[in-house]
Amino acid sequence: MPENPESPGRSSQPKPLISGLNNHTTLVLGSDDKPMGFPLTLLNAKETVTMLTLDRAEIVSLSDRYILRGDKDPFQLPSVVRLRHNLHNIMAAVPVPFNRTNLVIRDEATCQYTGKILSWHNEDFKLSATFDHVIPRDAGGESRWENAVLASAYANGLKGKMPLEQFLQKYKNDGIRLLRRPWEPTPADMLSLAVSSWRTNAYMPEDWLYFLENIQPTPRIERIREGKLYAYA
Repeated sequence: MPENPESPGRSSQPKPLISGLNNHTTLVLGSDDKPMGFPLTLLNAKETVTMLTLDRAEIVSLSDRYILRGDKDPFQLPSVVRLRHNLHNIMAAVPVPFNRTNLVIRDEATCQYTGKILSWHNEDFKLSATFDHVIPRDAGGESRWENAVLASAYANGLKGKMPLEQFLQKYKNDGIRLLRRPWEPTPADMLSLAVSSWRTNAYMPEDWLYFLENIQPTPRIERIREGKLYAYA
């Protein structure tokens, strides 16, 4: 019987092979077709193949990328998979971990003192991301959501160990201000913020949009963006 060129993993056409198992990203959905996790659950090629092999997920849509598996035919990697057992209710009850990656998402990659868009390890110290303890650690400030904001290396260096009010007063004529008070996000907040960032990502697979377009900002995120919540007086 001739091979079906439409079958996953089999094609008579040239295949775009990927050289590394990390050079691919698969979006994971729950059984309700909603994105999993906060902000998003993503798998590389190896993790994707493992999930499918263990029958823990099923393919929703295919990518245009293939990997070689020993002497087997090239395997077409999925772009989106759906878990067979939904974990949404479990994950929704888990607090959002405080870490650098999640802080960037919460503060939308924006310096909370200058308003500039930041990235890690940027050569321009005014655009290089760090996180600042609003109450300095020397004054008893802790590393937690309510005491941390994303800040450029420039702003963080100016602030140093100064109390917040002193720092803002000293540099107010230089445009320094606190855009919003630090706050602890919920998983729903993080999911909506992450989806917002992915929508503007030029490298996001087009078939992801169908599953992301219905994730809208939470009421709290809308109030924050309108300046009605956590604004620093």
